[in-house]
Amino acid sequence: MNNPNRTSNQITVKYDGDDHVDHEMDIFELAQALQGFGEMVQSANDLMNDTPIEMKVDAKFKEGSFGFLIDIIQYGTDILPYIGYGAIGTAISGATLLEVVQKLQGSKIEFIEPSGNDGHFNVSVRGEKIEINDTVRKLVYSKEIRRAIKKVIVDPLSNAGTSSVEVSGTQIETVKITKEESNSFRSPKNDLQISTPDLEVTESNVRFITAHSFKATGWGVELLDQPITVTIADELFMEKISNMEEPYVLNKNFIVKLETKTKQDPIKGVLKSYRILKVLHPAT
Repeated sequence: MNNPNRTSNQITVKYDGDDHVDHEMDIFELAQALQGFGEMVQSANDLMNDTPIEMKVDAKFKEGSFGFLIDIIQYGTDILPYIGYGAIGTAISGATLLEVVQKLQGSKIEFIEPSGNDGHFNVSVRGEKIEINDTVRKLVYSKEIRRAIKKVIVDPLSNAGTSSVEVSGTQIETVKITKEESNSFRSPKNDLQISTPDLEVTESNVRFITAHSFKATGWGVELLDQPITVTIADELFMEKISNMEEPYVLNKNFIVKLETKTKQDPIKGVLKSYRILKVLHPAT
């Protein structure tokens, strides 16, 4: 039985330059480029799908160049358009992985936030905002993918005798990157980082909806009519709860000193956590 989600693409990765006029390429550079392309596609598939992917390679030669043909068979969402190898005449919403990486020029993402367009985010790069969809967000934060791109583009083009790399296919738009452009695709020197959390402390009106006598974590409160999970850091309040000195807190409103911690996670996006630093008094 045919798999309705099965897609098949033939992609040619071609290196041009003086070192390749006789259809030759250094064996170690070839091995690294092949490994990098495979790691890039495999890592993207692992992030997007829970289905396998098949890749097979064969040599393909054109006058004055060296290239290899890769058969890519997928059984889930087609990952190639999100990387930047989209079908002719079509485009994903927002920038592709390669477009964002080129803009980053080897730097880490400074900040990312929802764009207001459902499922999309704005990436801040040296003051410029680039809109990406949620899939590209996951790809661009992958240190494995950033390192794989370096193996395919930056490392081969650092060779004096290689002038460009071109990825093409019968079903995809041709993407050509020159030696002058290649350095923009380098990977960060250090691993991609989760941003330093932002802390905000406010006096807030909350209603307790779940409570625990002997643990401070996992308490449930309503904040602005939205349920959130909090940790109680007020030891005196917890002591009163344990000693039944403050037994009736459920479904009651209190004014509290609330700490909100916001951070950017590479995969999950914006994450918030909450601590009640002090239970001040019942709300009137």
